[in-house]
Amino acid sequence: MLAVPPKSNGMCAPHKSCVWTSARGHGVVVAMDDDTSDLVVPLCTRIGMIMEDASPVALKVACMDVAERKAALAELDQSIEQLGSLIDAAKVLQQ
Repeated sequence: MLAVPPKSNGMCAPHKSCVWTSARGHGVVVAMDDDTSDLVVPLCTRIGMIMEDASPVALKVACMDVAERKAALAELDQSIEQLGSLIDAAKVLQQ
């Protein structure tokens, strides 16, 4: 496994040729080639950005009137659709 120094937020910035081991893989090492990584990483980054933007909207629903809540739910629905599309694209690339 490659040693990756943590960033200030505790997250690690993996090297481009990073090797991953997951609990689901039961110790099996799965490597992502550079081309796939170059495509999947930005998709996952965008997924995180959408989730980050949607979170405050979801948390503020309790303080909204009916019209605002309806608009917020529509915004959340749109975010969920975008998330689904991006996740599907990342899954296809990983096959």
